[in-house]
Amino acid sequence: CGRGLYIYSAATNIQVTGNVFQQCTNGVYLDAKVDLFSENDIRACLGYGLQLQNNNADVKILNNVFLKNSGAGILMDSASTNAVIRNNTLVANTQGILLTNTDGLTIRNNIIAYSVNSGITADVNSIGFWNPGFNCYYSNGVDYAGSAFPGANDIALDPKFASMVIGNEDLHLRSRSGRIAPNGWVYDPDHSPCIDAGDASPFGLEPVPNGGRINIGRYGNTVEASRSLIPLVVETAFGATMPPQGTNWLGFGSPVVCEVLNSPAPDGA
Repeated sequence: CGRGLYIYSAATNIQVTGNVFQQCTNGVYLDAKVDLFSENDIRACLGYGLQLQNNNADVKILNNVFLKNSGAGILMDSASTNAVIRNNTLVANTQGILLTNTDGLTIRNNIIAYSVNSGITADVNSIGFWNPGFNCYYSNGVDYAGSAFPGANDIALDPKFASMVIGNEDLHLRSRSGRIAPNGWVYDPDHSPCIDAGDASPFGLEPVPNGGRINIGRYGNTVEASRSLIPLVVETAFGATMPPQGTNWLGFGSPVVCEVLNSPAPDGA
């Protein structure tokens, strides 16, 4: 296809949700007043994934996947005062996010990984009043380019996606307590650092246990969020001859973190 979607400037109050745009020349071009762009999957386009141009004040770009696009995952050009880019996963694009003449952005809780050139590139006109933070940058050509700079509580760790096998990418986060898979919940031997690493955004849609904090990336605050580790505290007197008694009902295969209070060992073991 050519452009997956093109909305012209005469349109207003647009919401674009729940679509798949794949192998297009360019993914989505929005030169209109868009309120919400959410839960879309844009991958393997020959150019950009999403371009916003002009007249997009206050747009919210939430919970999308931008995968293996040959241009930027998200390109904003003179586009979006007070826009929000939150809880997206941008993987293996040429640039994750590219900003020109676009200011007042909130960029939080995103995973930007394996970008060929840069995780985020911003010109000097795009950083005067922006609010980045709580993003995960990993294995990009460079994480920040142009005038872009790190935000508070950014991390630079492997997000541990379920699969990066070519043609079978699964961008859910690996979890020892469980992640959603095509045939139900599965348990991984390792655990993503992006779980419970987001800001103070709502997290109530995440399945229990959810750690009381939103996950970073596409599935944060959704029913497909990977589960948090389960803390289990056992209190007993050190050296007691009888072990503590009680029952804890936990899902089969769910690992737990145990701590013995009043132990002389520094780690509570």
